[in-house]
Amino acid sequence: YLQYLKLDAFRFGAFKDFNSGNALYNNIALFPCNKGLLDTVKIKKMIFNPNDANTTTRGFDVIDYLIFKRTNNNDSVLIDFASENKKFYLKKNSAFIDSMVNQVKNDWTMLSASFSKSAGTDAGSNLTFFFNSYLESYETAKNFKVQIPGGYNANNLGIIKPEMIEGLSSGKSKKFLKAHVENLYAIWMGNFGVDSANVGFDDVVVAQTHDSAFVKTVVSSFNDVLTAIDALPEQRLDATIKNPADNAKLKDLYDKMARLTMSIKSEMVSKFGFSVSYSSNDGD
Repeated sequence: YLQYLKLDAFRFGAFKDFNSGNALYNNIALFPCNKGLLDTVKIKKMIFNPNDANTTTRGFDVIDYLIFKRTNNNDSVLIDFASENKKFYLKKNSAFIDSMVNQVKNDWTMLSASFSKSAGTDAGSNLTFFFNSYLESYETAKNFKVQIPGGYNANNLGIIKPEMIEGLSSGKSKKFLKAHVENLYAIWMGNFGVDSANVGFDDVVVAQTHDSAFVKTVVSSFNDVLTAIDALPEQRLDATIKNPADNAKLKDLYDKMARLTMSIKSEMVSKFGFSVSYSSNDGD
């Protein structure tokens, strides 16, 4: 899953399933998984359908649910797998993830040569598609991994939803959140992949607007967000959400993430005329 998070910002082009039109994220990285449907139908009846509409019964969070216990009771996990039902579902789900990733890899290999030929800022350019998918990935981290579970969404009326966090069963939510933001930071800076000469959005800004001050602001904001993640207690994120004193630290993180949104979304749109083609509906 940590390897997948390096790809989460790529939600367009070859990273889409051409059958459903959904990005790789929608096929294998949605959370939380639908535990009720999994337990009462999918696992119980040994039904794995990669093509139905129940996307939250497939993917990485399903694996998280199957192989971890919130009580850290490894013996009970092994007892569960004495049943053929969970073995069946784990195998089918893992094979599904593998097939989806391989499809994307093959499709991207065929399309990569043409990607850089469409690098303008018009609505149909690959750079604009990339910019939108990058923002969607960041707002997934901000909204679904922090805002909604912590109860900071105006639509939540302050109601915390700790059960909505990423990696609820494994308790690795903080680790996953930090990795997600670090990967987005790396893409922004061009420190991505094996080529040290990679170009990031920071280079695009400097080349087009010579606005190095803006780049420094974004860098500072990313560092603030990562520092705020590190400041979260070394415990399960759902426990942090439930404790008022600890929740305040998560709210500080959310506020810093919201400020970063203003830079990488609003200001980038005004500087380059990028067209934002999705709605986050987060009230920011």
